[in-house]
Amino acid sequence: MGPLRLCLCLYQLVLTFAWQGSSGPISIFVDEAFRYDVYVRGVVWLQNGRVTLQCGGISLASDKPNALLINNKTSEVEGIDERLGRWHGIQTSWKAAAKVQESVCGGGITTTIRQYVDQPDAAAFEFVTQVDALVALAGTGICTSTCFNVSTGFPSLDLPGKGANVGFVSWNGMMLSSTFQHSLPPADWGTWLAGIYGGPLVLYSADAGVVLGSSSNFKDGMLVNTSRLQSRAAQMEEVSEVLGVTGGVQGMVQQLPANYSLRFALVSCQRAPCGVTGAMLNFGSFLRRGRQKLSLAEDVLSSRLHYLTDGGSLETYCDYWPMCEKSHGGPGCTPQGEVFKQLDAYHRSIGLHIGVYHVDPYWFYETEVCNGAVDAHQWTASPFHFPKGIQDVGVPMMLFLQSFESTSVYNTSFRFEGGSVCGSDSRRFFREIFGKMYATGFFKAITLDGVADVWLSSALRLMSVGEQQMYDEGLAHAAFELGLPIRIDRAFPSDILASTQYGARTVHRCTTDQDPWTAIQAGLYRDLGGNALLVRAMGARPMVDVLWTVSNQTDPRWGTKGVCKPNVLHDIISAVLSTGPVGFGDRLNRTNVSLLSRATRADGIILKPASAALRLDRFYDAHRGGAEIWAAPTEPGTSDPRTDSVANSMAALESASSPDALRGWMILATNVDGGVSGAPVATSELWPPPAEDAQFLVAQLEHRSPSQLRPPCSNGSLVADCLFRWSFKSPLPVATGDTSFLPGCVSHNFTLLSAAPVLANGWALLGDLRQFVPVSPQRFAREVAVAGEDPGDLSFRVLGVPGEVVPVSVATPAQSILVLDVHVGQDGTASVRCRNLRCVQGDLRPSFFELTLQGTLYT
Repeated sequence: MGPLRLCLCLYQLVLTFAWQGSSGPISIFVDEAFRYDVYVRGVVWLQNGRVTLQCGGISLASDKPNALLINNKTSEVEGIDERLGRWHGIQTSWKAAAKVQESVCGGGITTTIRQYVDQPDAAAFEFVTQVDALVALAGTGICTSTCFNVSTGFPSLDLPGKGANVGFVSWNGMMLSSTFQHSLPPADWGTWLAGIYGGPLVLYSADAGVVLGSSSNFKDGMLVNTSRLQSRAAQMEEVSEVLGVTGGVQGMVQQLPANYSLRFALVSCQRAPCGVTGAMLNFGSFLRRGRQKLSLAEDVLSSRLHYLTDGGSLETYCDYWPMCEKSHGGPGCTPQGEVFKQLDAYHRSIGLHIGVYHVDPYWFYETEVCNGAVDAHQWTASPFHFPKGIQDVGVPMMLFLQSFESTSVYNTSFRFEGGSVCGSDSRRFFREIFGKMYATGFFKAITLDGVADVWLSSALRLMSVGEQQMYDEGLAHAAFELGLPIRIDRAFPSDILASTQYGARTVHRCTTDQDPWTAIQAGLYRDLGGNALLVRAMGARPMVDVLWTVSNQTDPRWGTKGVCKPNVLHDIISAVLSTGPVGFGDRLNRTNVSLLSRATRADGIILKPASAALRLDRFYDAHRGGAEIWAAPTEPGTSDPRTDSVANSMAALESASSPDALRGWMILATNVDGGVSGAPVATSELWPPPAEDAQFLVAQLEHRSPSQLRPPCSNGSLVADCLFRWSFKSPLPVATGDTSFLPGCVSHNFTLLSAAPVLANGWALLGDLRQFVPVSPQRFAREVAVAGEDPGDLSFRVLGVPGEVVPVSVATPAQSILVLDVHVGQDGTASVRCRNLRCVQGDLRPSFFELTLQGTLYT
């Protein structure tokens, strides 16, 4: 049925419907009283929709007699959103009933349900609430001057009961630890924590998934679980909307300005199947549409190795130089600038190319003593650590920013509120302070810590709509203008949603400080597994914190017995597969360069998959103990991440249609043993799922497990001897054995697998099997087709440093392995074509076999 028509169906036996919107698996039915139900694949999931308005402590609802009344006749409407395209919908206006209007509110609101028709992959609706212009008193808000505690409720719906057999996934709290929440179908809705610390809500069943979440003004709007208010309502002898979800302006807001609007999106996939992963990626794509983000070409933080001095690093001044505090900068205390010079010289000597050195908050301290504070008095280089400025050290830096002291040197020229500058002065302020540091030539990226803490630092930021958003916009736009990527620490889910608006916010940290204690080290990978989907869906890169390359390192802070760092290899693999930064914090002269070389090209460019690794959907249904299985798509891209999402490692995965024939997969299975969690991986579990006739050859790159061992491939090996076969009918074994339940400092059992698609002609590009990601879009690019190209050819380009020799493995139609030594040319590329069981490097014109070969020929 079309988006706008009378519904003549069985549902009319219950209600008289005025409008139906239908897109993919979602249908929304609205009756003449503007009650609305949401059906997913023909089953009602969300129902008894109402509109609510709270003002002055009095709650008004459209389903309560003489409370909130329709002000104008409900009508069908249509329009064009400048980012999202055409929409059709239904709309009505509301006002308070006459008997309460004078004491409560001076006007009303307009509510609209929009169905978007220009979304090729997403089934997308929005619930839009707008404050009417006529209700504002002197432009201050919708209510009388005595009004307080304003909130809106649209949508406001009953959650699925047991009959729908629906579970949920959500996030709540500070995104540095386990903020992930879930409940198996049928959901226990009392366990869902929502509110100002919460994020979007994913509802899912065995064959469908939808996401409900804020799609504008992310610091003002929130979802509320009204089922958690039941006991309180009973005590107050009020009627409670049990098992309910409401989206609206958060209750600490004091007033709503005229023409203010708030939007919540309901999104699924157009095609089946669509589970948790597919629904979230479509939701994120809907929010991100039309937004611009710094790409890997512009983001030194995400594209290259970097060095960290965060918690868990072995060269962090404040945490790991106690003699500095004892001697107040005297004997035995080395300024951090000198440490950076030593690190830089060491890293260069072992052939590492460091894109940026992260600097923790001590960089702007005016004295040498660290007292744990993060507030800045002035955002200039510390005279102790950098007496001649950061430029004197001569290394690119990522500078820390959190909040400012109330007595900072800037508060005479700029207005401050709580922990930082006011929203209206934000852009001007950050342009000035960022500009001065950028002029040094060594300010390359920002660690923006505590964005949630700044929001909570004053009543104005919490209670005034738009105040925090103006602050965030000003800061992010100032950074974007200078091309400075921002890493976000200590953020709420709403901050991650807001990152869709800000091109400079490219990284969100997903794990806590990597101090080497047993309790911390045991579950970091599970935190990444739970949080990565929210970050990736919003177009940012998930990040794990400080990595080590050698496990047995000590420093003055730690005793040798207390250090627990048994999963160095697994940590680095996780960081690479996240597509986020790979930052290490080894002691000077203690770095395992060969381990880092498996993550990078010779020039320090990180070899990433085409998109971040995300846990399989089964772990939202049957997550047990410490088991995780992550999958990341990967394939050749182009050489330019600014124009190609694959080369940017942010491949568009919203569509469930069959992917390109060159798409392969990285699989990381950790502590998987028995049961549903440990079952072999079916290709249908991937997102987007490959075609049913897709065939893959799978190399086992790393293995820390007592079972399932495959030897490495070498030139002349037979496919059957060193590779698994994986297809729709033949799932991939991934069992490793589970060590997560063992006490003490324990290594994870895991296996890392790389699946290469077999082309219709029998060839398969296995890639550089020395690397953690053998077929990375930072290493391989698609070759442009040439006239007369034979469909039996395999063509690709190798990217790298001029003169670099890259061993590339391919599987032939004769079921044997060729290993090609490909020599990268002066332009940073090398072209290869394979045909008739042999491969050549060089000119790829149709007569290439007659040309002089530039590389090694294997037959």
